[in-house]
Amino acid sequence: MSDREQLEEQVLIQSFARLQARALGLSLGLAGGLLLFAATAVLLIRAWLADQPVQTVGPHLRLLGSFLPGYQVTWSGAGIGMLYGFGLGFVLGLTMAALLNLSHFLYLWMLRRRIRRAVILDGL
Repeated sequence: MSDREQLEEQVLIQSFARLQARALGLSLGLAGGLLLFAATAVLLIRAWLADQPVQTVGPHLRLLGSFLPGYQVTWSGAGIGMLYGFGLGFVLGLTMAALLNLSHFLYLWMLRRRIRRAVILDGL
């Protein structure tokens, strides 16, 4: 392999670097968990400051309890929501990284195949 071919290979590899699935899963999990915890905490604090029941301040967040068993707009529910947010975000990050890595692999494979075909046809 010539120096130019090695350089082209390095550029392709660096351009389409693999995503670290666990790192993306961890970051999306932390973001999702903190987001759900913060949304619940804001509603609880708003209800406390307005001296109103939580149901009147933010009724829509309660609907998450239908999809996330055990979740409620309470402080303990905020902790449970944080766990759900982390879990769902982690799985989403793993899935996204796997699909992006697969698409990059397939694209590079097709690109290399086209380059080889062009080199062979140029040699004829």
